Order: sequence, then C-alpha cells, then structure tokens
Amino acid sequence: MGCINYNYGTVPKGTYKIIQGDTFQRTLCIRQRGGDKLECIKNVYFSCDYLNISMILPIKVNPNTGKEETGYYTLLLPADVTANFPKCSTSYDITIDFGVVGSDTVVKTLRYQYPLEVLQKNNVVTQLS
Repeated sequence: MGCINYNYGTVPKGTYKIIQGDTFQRTLCIRQRGGDKLECIKNVYFSCDYLNISMILPIKVNPNTGKEETGYYTLLLPADVTANFPKCSTSYDITIDFGVVGSDTVVKTLRYQYPLEVLQKNNVVTQLS
C-alpha cells in the first residue's frame, strides 16, 4: 500500500513491477499532510501512455463490511490485460481530479513519471486449481 500526501508531501519511492500474465493489484492511500483522509476527491487516475492505459481507480471496498473506505483506491490490472503488455521499462502517473472548486477545475498530478517495469513471464504454471 502506498500513502500519498496530496499537497506534495512525502511520496514513497519505488518501481511498480508487473509480470506479464499475472494479476497486478495495489492499494493507494491518499491523505492530507496531517494524516486526514481526503473526502473532496472526484476521481483518482492511473495513466501510462506507453501501455495505453488511463483508468479511474475505484474506492476500495472493505470485503468484510461491503463499505467504501474513504481515501483508499485500488489499482487492479487483471492477468488477461498484463499478458498483452510488452516487456519494457516505462513510467506512470497518478492524478487526482478534485472537480470544480469555485470557477476552476482542480487537477493535481501526485506521482509524475514514476518507474514501471513489465517483466517477461519465464516460468509457466501448467495446472491451476
């Protein structure tokens, strides 16, 4: 899980590594600098031009309660999607749309050109249960 401070506080470093044909899932936690969850977010986007992906990240749903967890967003790339990714080193962005505030649309890019690697699947499981 990665926590992001919306006003450009500390953002964790690191490379997302995706293995071709594997499900890739991460939960992002987006908070204000003081640690409070943001409730004014309209949408959170994950984008990677090289892989031709631009998607809205849904709010995480607690599997035990069925309730949305404000401030937590799920990035999910299914196995059938990652299977078609080329082996590569590229980058991704995480962008927040706060909607219209006053007369302006407020958009902030929180992660800009963070590294992403797609790794080739070398060993194949022949029997899945």
